[in-house]
This record gives sequence, structure tokens and C-alpha cells, in this order.
Amino acid sequence: MRNVALNTVFCFAIALFLTAIGVGGTFIQNLTISLAIGFSCLGVGIIAHPMLSQVPFPGKIVTIVIVVAIGSFVGTHVGFYLINDPALSEGKQGISMIQAMTIGLLFGAIISYFFHSRMAMAESELVRAKQERQLAEAELKLLQAQIEPHFLFNTLANVRSLVDSDPAKAGVMLDDFNHYLRASLSHSRSSVSTIEREMEFIRAYLDIQSVRMGERLEYSITAQEGLGNKPFPVMLIQPLVENAVKHGLEPKVDGGRIDVKFYIENGTMRIDVADTGIGLPDAVNESVGLGNVKARLRSIYGEKGKLELCSNGRTIASITVPAES
Repeated sequence: MRNVALNTVFCFAIALFLTAIGVGGTFIQNLTISLAIGFSCLGVGIIAHPMLSQVPFPGKIVTIVIVVAIGSFVGTHVGFYLINDPALSEGKQGISMIQAMTIGLLFGAIISYFFHSRMAMAESELVRAKQERQLAEAELKLLQAQIEPHFLFNTLANVRSLVDSDPAKAGVMLDDFNHYLRASLSHSRSSVSTIEREMEFIRAYLDIQSVRMGERLEYSITAQEGLGNKPFPVMLIQPLVENAVKHGLEPKVDGGRIDVKFYIENGTMRIDVADTGIGLPDAVNESVGLGNVKARLRSIYGEKGKLELCSNGRTIASITVPAES
């Protein structure tokens, strides 16, 4: 649609230019011929574009000349037919068909190359976006591979230590771990989840941690009404919650509280992970987990996806993404 609009603007400018220098007929006649040639070249160019993308540079020039020649020939005849002015058609006034085709070739070559370049750039951008998505998915798999074995072994070790000392607590942890594994399995099969499933996954993780830490860990997970079914990338929140536990609450003797909140604010969706721990050390800002979160946000949302860390009595990691995504 944008190409059609640009083509119309170019044709209008060419007709205006030819009329201003006294070439051709009236402005309406020049515009009719210009539009006929312009859209003929555009149509032939769109058909030939797949072939243009496959040939080297010298071949592109030859192909563009052929495209413009065909478009100018067809467009000139269509334009003169629409004008239906015998004097103009026979070259008795203004511009002849040969002159019109020559002008069409000149302007058509420039405009056709412009449109081909735009389409090639758009295709290149699509390829780049696809490669970035593939890279983000690979990073997600790597992140899962980093987190899950470590968490798995630690949890099993905790269960083993509780079997003798507190069998009931060991059973609760096994139940929570089973819940976590079920949620984790659905994550591993897709790069897109929903807010409700992300909340379930985080809750399963924190349930296990709360069994291990006991009264030293309290948490809440809330979402604004109506957000539960909204699509959301997997594993964006998990590293933030894990950092809050590992760097915020575990080193603190009396532990603390984690609050995870999903909500819409000023047309933007925000996810806050706040904890009352000791705060994040500077090195955490450059951690692999947070680095992956930032990279995936940039890959998925561009400049509209951000991760910010702040401390005002509590440490808050905030993700902001477009509300309509």
C-alpha cells in the first residue's frame, strides 16, 4: 500500500514538472500518462522482483531496464487510450507516444530502482528479524539449560536431606517440585506463554523455595484483572525472581518478601519483581541471566522493551513492554 502511495506521488510530481516546462499536453493529460506508465512499471516490477533478488548487480540493471521498457510501452499505450485525444496521440501537439515512452524510460528507471531497493531492504530487515528471533530462542534454550539442571540438583539434594529429618516437609517439596516440572515442561515446548502460565511457573518455583527457606520467605503474585490470557514470552520473569531469592533474601538472616505484579500503566504493561532483601550487588547487573533478559526484550520488542533495576528501600526489577503485543 505504501508503494502505491509513493508511486502516485512520484507520478504526480513528474506530471507537474512536465507541465511546468511546457512538455506534453495539459496537466490532466500528463498526469494520466504518468500514472499509466508508473503503475505499469510498478506492476511489472513486482512480478519481476523475485528474479531481481537472485541476479548479481549487472544483471539487476539489465532486468530493471527491461522492466521499465515493458512498463513504459504498456503504460504509454494505456495512457494515450485513456486520453483519447487524436491530436495528442498523433503528435500534432504536445508530446508523441515515442517521446512519452522515452520520458517514461528515464523516470521509470530511476523510480523502479528506488522501489526495488526499498523492497530489498524490507526483505533484508525481515531476514534480520528472523535471525534475531532464532538467536533469542537459542538464548532461551541456553538459559533454560543453565537454570534447570542447577535448580534440579539443588532441589533433589534438599529433598534428600529432608527425608530423614522431616519426611512431611520432604513430601511437600516433592509435590511442589512435581508442579514446577509440569509447568517447566510446557515452557520448554514454546517460546510464547501467557501471563497466567508465567504466574503459575513462578509460583511453583517460589513454593519450592519457601519449603526450603521456611518462614524466611514470603511472597505474592498478582495480576491486574483481564491480563491472565495475554500472551507473554517465557522465562523473562524467572531470572528476576531467582535473582531476588539468591542475591536479595538468602543472604539476609531473617529473609524477606518478594512481590511480583503484572499491570497496565499509561498504555504500557509493567512487571515488577520487588524484594525486601539486602539489595542487588553491582555485579548482578552484568549477570548472564539479566543479560539474557535484556537481549530477549530487545529482540522481541525493540526499543519498547526495557528492564530497569532500582532500590528505594526495596529492590525492584521492572520490565516494561507494549500493552498491545
